[in-house]
Amino acid sequence: MAMKRFIPSWETVLSVLEEKEYKIFSDQSKPYNLNIVGVRSCDITPDKFNDTLYIAYKYANQWWVLNFKFTSDPGLYYLENPMNNLGTAIVLPGQYSGVWKTGLHKGKFPSLIQTGGPITVIRDNDFDKYTDYNTGVTETGFFGINLHPAGSTEKLEIGKWGAGCQVLSSPHEMNICMQLFFASANIWGNSFSYTLLREEDF
Repeated sequence: MAMKRFIPSWETVLSVLEEKEYKIFSDQSKPYNLNIVGVRSCDITPDKFNDTLYIAYKYANQWWVLNFKFTSDPGLYYLENPMNNLGTAIVLPGQYSGVWKTGLHKGKFPSLIQTGGPITVIRDNDFDKYTDYNTGVTETGFFGINLHPAGSTEKLEIGKWGAGCQVLSSPHEMNICMQLFFASANIWGNSFSYTLLREEDF
């Protein structure tokens, strides 16, 4: 049985970010100075959207926070059929500064695309159905690790929609995210950092 999705409060997320000495975007001179933070569940049930994505900014002396169901892990198809000979990409937890900008995933879906910097991935190379975070094989580079929706309709399973990217299950919720990203880009510039935490960090 799948475990319940782990959804800590934003205040708790902030405390973990501070503990790890990660940059927190808190300049509130203008709105939409976005923090994009993923929290990876310890639930290893394959092919499920069981992680939580936060988009938060501080303005008028308060935090404005949304969270969404997403996956930071690849889907079952690519776990068993890697696109890379070294294995399927899994984003290594950490903070990646300025790695994304607004664009189109596969030339079709409005998304955040990896153009501004490298991302470190773990290579899952045992071809089974479970995500393996401890293979000892990592790579850092430009692998097309985007933040995108799982197609044009909401999905219950990741399927072929995740080969290492960060993927929202709902295109409607992705549209909400994109409105925030466009608003932020107009004010702060078209560059977005991404921070990935683990449930074990809490």
